[in-house]
Amino acid sequence: MAKKQPTGYYNPETGEFVQTTPAKKKHPINFVIIGVVVILLFMIGKCGGSSNKEDAPETDAAASETVAEPGETTAQEAEQPKTETPKEVSEIEEVPSAVEPEADEKSEPELNGTPEEKQAEEKNGSLGDLLSNLLFGNKDTAEEPKQDSEAIDETVLINEAGIKITAKGTERKNLFGPGLKLLIENDSGKNLTFQVRNVSVNGYMTDTMFSSNVASGKRVNDSIIFQESSLSRSGIDTLAEMEFAFHIFDSESWDTYLDTTPVEIKTKTADSLNFVIDDSGTLLYSENGIRIIAKDLSMNENILGPSLHIFIENNTDKSITVQTRNTSINGFMIDPLFSPEIDSGKRIVSSMTFMKSNLEENEISDFDSFEFSFHIFETSGWNTIVDTNAIVYKPES
Repeated sequence: MAKKQPTGYYNPETGEFVQTTPAKKKHPINFVIIGVVVILLFMIGKCGGSSNKEDAPETDAAASETVAEPGETTAQEAEQPKTETPKEVSEIEEVPSAVEPEADEKSEPELNGTPEEKQAEEKNGSLGDLLSNLLFGNKDTAEEPKQDSEAIDETVLINEAGIKITAKGTERKNLFGPGLKLLIENDSGKNLTFQVRNVSVNGYMTDTMFSSNVASGKRVNDSIIFQESSLSRSGIDTLAEMEFAFHIFDSESWDTYLDTTPVEIKTKTADSLNFVIDDSGTLLYSENGIRIIAKDLSMNENILGPSLHIFIENNTDKSITVQTRNTSINGFMIDPLFSPEIDSGKRIVSSMTFMKSNLEENEISDFDSFEFSFHIFETSGWNTIVDTNAIVYKPES
């Protein structure tokens, strides 16, 4: 192995050779370590400065604001004029309404939605309610019975064959007309259905809505509804005298269980009510104790078509049925819907209705003249009373 030569230099002043130690070669990793240490020291110093800055006491003004109690004024605030900077719209606090109730922790949050959606929702609710009211009545807003003119005394109408029916009162809560409230008790041993026949109000035959099923040993509260359309045609706006018979039959076999004699019930003021019979119009027939009068033509009363109102008075001792034969309008044969039944001593204002489809087929839009004959017969037994000659009726224009 070769011997290392000494390194150095010659000094001419002393004439001696000066030996030196060769410089050590620096490794690159040393610079990396030094750099990391410097960065760490810098970061520590930075964090320490920030920490010190945060921990440093606040300015006098800030300290005054923090320490000052509510209602006190600091010296710095006293020296400066009091000027208020207007708040921006987004920062303005809302003043609570004096009448706004406190929020209930258990109340449900208000549903989101645009004003248009909320308005549509409210509208849909209103129509729904209206339909419900129209179809089933509204107990909260319904017209109560006319206390003085339509009130009745509670009356037992039927009490036989295990059946008891009691009239409880009148009501006006149904779209289709006023009603007579009944309590029906069935102790017959059979399931029965209760209906009414030969109904009249204030002496006028009246259409009704009533059919009540009552199981054996049960009872039910139900109402006979007197149809407003029928009452209106007769000029009746107040219930006074109500007369009808019950038809009761087996709900399973439909066999008749009991047909009662007519029962009558009067309101408390029926005797003092001055009811005027309107028999105005064109007299069509007046024989055999029967009067028939044409009153007016209604174009919109019935959805099936126009109707000719006919007043009929039965002064015979039998119930009668009136129909038409060979009916024509403006010379075109048209069969109407018309077959009213009228009890003895009663009257009716019935509608002779002509189907829209039949009128359109014959291109009839104006009603210049009606021609027909009446076929009148006994309701029970169908015995003919009279077949009239042809009668021509021309409505007043």
